[in-house]
Amino acid sequence: MVKRRTLFIRLSVAMTLLASTAAPLAAPAAYAGKEGVFVSSDIYFTLDNVALFPGADDQTVRFGIELVNGSQSAFDYNGYGVRLVDADGNSYSAQLAERSQARVSGGSSSKYKYTASIPKNIAADQLKVDIFAWDFSKASYMRDLGMLSVAAIPVDHTQKGQIVVNLQDVNASQPDDAIVSFELLNGYKAFSNGSWYLYANVVAENLSSGSLKLPSELSFDMKDTEGLTYALSSVTGADRTLLPHQRSMLVLQLPLGDGTSNEPLTLELIKKASGTGGNGSSQSGTGGTGTGGTGTGTGGTGNGTTGTGTGNDASGGSSSVNTEAEVLGTMNLADSIKQAQAGETIAYPGVGGSALSMVTERFSVVPMQDGTQVTGIFTLKNETEGVLPVPSLSAGYQISQSTLSVNAADNAAGSHPAYLAGGESTTYSFTGTLPKGIDASSIQLVIWEKASATASLPVNVVGVPSGTGSGSTSDGVYTSVGRLAFKVNSTYRLMTESGDDVVMSEIEVRNNDSKVVTLPAASALYGGLQIGSYDAPGKAIYLQSSPLLNPGQATTVYVYTKLPYDTELAGGGNVYLGATDTKTTPAAKTEWIKLPIGAKLSAPAEASLSGEWMINKNGQLSTGKVVESKVYDVGTQKMMAVRILQTNKATRNGSVIPYIGYAADANGNVWTLKTTEETVKLGKDGQELTTLWATLPAGVSTDDWRFVFGSKLDADVFTDAQSYAFAVSPEAGLTGGQISRASLYPYNITMNNAKLLLNGNGTYEVSFDYIQEGQSGISGVSKNRSLQLVLQDYNDETVKSWEYALEKPQAAGTGALTALESGKTNKMSIALNAVPDLAALINGPKLAVYEKFEGGTRLIGKISLSLY
Repeated sequence: MVKRRTLFIRLSVAMTLLASTAAPLAAPAAYAGKEGVFVSSDIYFTLDNVALFPGADDQTVRFGIELVNGSQSAFDYNGYGVRLVDADGNSYSAQLAERSQARVSGGSSSKYKYTASIPKNIAADQLKVDIFAWDFSKASYMRDLGMLSVAAIPVDHTQKGQIVVNLQDVNASQPDDAIVSFELLNGYKAFSNGSWYLYANVVAENLSSGSLKLPSELSFDMKDTEGLTYALSSVTGADRTLLPHQRSMLVLQLPLGDGTSNEPLTLELIKKASGTGGNGSSQSGTGGTGTGGTGTGTGGTGNGTTGTGTGNDASGGSSSVNTEAEVLGTMNLADSIKQAQAGETIAYPGVGGSALSMVTERFSVVPMQDGTQVTGIFTLKNETEGVLPVPSLSAGYQISQSTLSVNAADNAAGSHPAYLAGGESTTYSFTGTLPKGIDASSIQLVIWEKASATASLPVNVVGVPSGTGSGSTSDGVYTSVGRLAFKVNSTYRLMTESGDDVVMSEIEVRNNDSKVVTLPAASALYGGLQIGSYDAPGKAIYLQSSPLLNPGQATTVYVYTKLPYDTELAGGGNVYLGATDTKTTPAAKTEWIKLPIGAKLSAPAEASLSGEWMINKNGQLSTGKVVESKVYDVGTQKMMAVRILQTNKATRNGSVIPYIGYAADANGNVWTLKTTEETVKLGKDGQELTTLWATLPAGVSTDDWRFVFGSKLDADVFTDAQSYAFAVSPEAGLTGGQISRASLYPYNITMNNAKLLLNGNGTYEVSFDYIQEGQSGISGVSKNRSLQLVLQDYNDETVKSWEYALEKPQAAGTGALTALESGKTNKMSIALNAVPDLAALINGPKLAVYEKFEGGTRLIGKISLSLY
């Protein structure tokens, strides 16, 4: 039944001024083309903002009336009223939806919002708005001024709906102006505590002049596509006091079990069923005694609880029965069940409208060995100019049409402020791990707000786009230091002499924030490798000297761990990186990322003799190349040595990191390489020579060996790995009894015109011409290196030996070796009485020339000496 009621506008001190303009208004011609009802030539009414809300048994019309006072005097709206009239002349009372200022000053305007209930079969274009003046000289007390056609105004046929209820119709104890508007805001389907739930957010607005609470006779039901109804319970809001003209949100909840039941589509506002009332038996209208319910008579009222009432006619004493629930209005929920998309900005649910906005910027879905890692980047922003509190948020991931959900960790936990100033935002990075093989398009991120100590409510459900994935990349992790992007550039498996292998991942860390980021100290980082259920903790380190990263700047963090050499990595593993907060007790660990290393590991770059490679990261810019590889004799053992030349290409002084590595043969034998280790500061184009070597046991062949080496990170770990197939670099031999340009990198030496001369003072003198060509200014050249000259007799027996440095003579008194003088004749002497076999020496004197390194010697050549 549609109730018809005309609501008088009552002035109150608490009336709210909705719209007014102090500036003088133009003449009615300014509204040309817009229909108006005129009180006088400069005072008139217009119609706007018409909305139609279909219900189960009737429909609600909301519309606005604007009063334009173009006169010089104030206008009192108290003397006028509004109602709806259909094409058949039936009238329907219009209720003022909110309190407004009735007195309109001259040269200003004011707007008034109305609601009315009309039969369901009436179309909007069949309606007119009747403007009347109260006139008690008329039988109807109304004098029509004119009508405004609804057909002339665009009508909002929204499907979401709104229900306006006078609570006195629900509970007679409520004031006669206890009008409340219910508006369906949105709904969510979320999985929690082993069951699917439907949540509906309904905004209740108190349109009356006094505070009130919703009566217990009001409830909400849900109706599905088969007509089945389900009772909803109120999670929050139903017991709040609604202040005058204030809005409050009710959160309703309906359990859906496994989520496969018919989709509930209609939300119904219900006046609960009541008991049977008594019947009045006398013409005085005295009501009988009943056991429940409130009855309304034509001339009086009867209360079923007390069973008494009074009336003016024979029907006034009847206490009617109300045995069935009454549907007060319906709202279509189908289009209100929200699933936002990545990148879609929506309003945070609440009565504040767009006070807070939220957006899930993007997702990454990374296949892991032990599952599927999903990360969503969620941002909350204050859209107002004031300061707003930040709600307590958590998150989880659920699978549509499934009973699977997992909690999500916030990688930026602890970094969110308690309040947001106008225009500011805070960002969350929610990461959870789901089982392997899940289609990304079935994954939903659910954001929960903690509403009480025991209840959390969904505020956003966001679907992961189909096909989302990132391989070994995570581009938006919000950490305690800022927003960082991570990418696994390479993972190496390196051998060690101890029997363990080292698995090392090079992770590019980029500052994707808008501010400078300060990385934690390397000692505060941690990392490791997950292989199935096996967790191998390791170490994380970075070489960059400064912890600062400018926006867009990247550095490399190396995460490595030791594994038994027979550990299989078929299927790869997952490398993780995090930071430790040493300020907490115990120290709190926060994992930043976990990314797959891939089943196929990176292979070291192939290095060749004189082939150059470049290092350009972590503040380093340098080149390297193998310039020499030689074999030395150490007693009965052999020593393999490789020399690497590094050149600084940075415009400022750069540190050349020492090279380390290992030598491995075809059978898997591994020897740790020794090194002339030092970190050297070099200017632009400055150079450093590094030697790597391994001494093999007697009888071990030097064939089929490979040197694997790189820039040192730790004792067994290096980066920018190079693999060099060991082979002796080409050697210049003897030419006509002389040494011609033999290579001792970075020098070539020439020795000729060698002589043995008997002096008159009882000594023999060895002389030769010496030329040393090559580069100068390379550091590390003479470290542990020298020239050894050995005088031998006919039987290759040593008569005497001398040792010289490759570099220029050092300061006198240092005990250092002197160097041969290039471009001159150099002389050495031996006492005649120190020669063990004079005849053997004279019969075939020779000068053997060796390069000496780390106690090992390499024969460059032997020169026959001419006798004088």
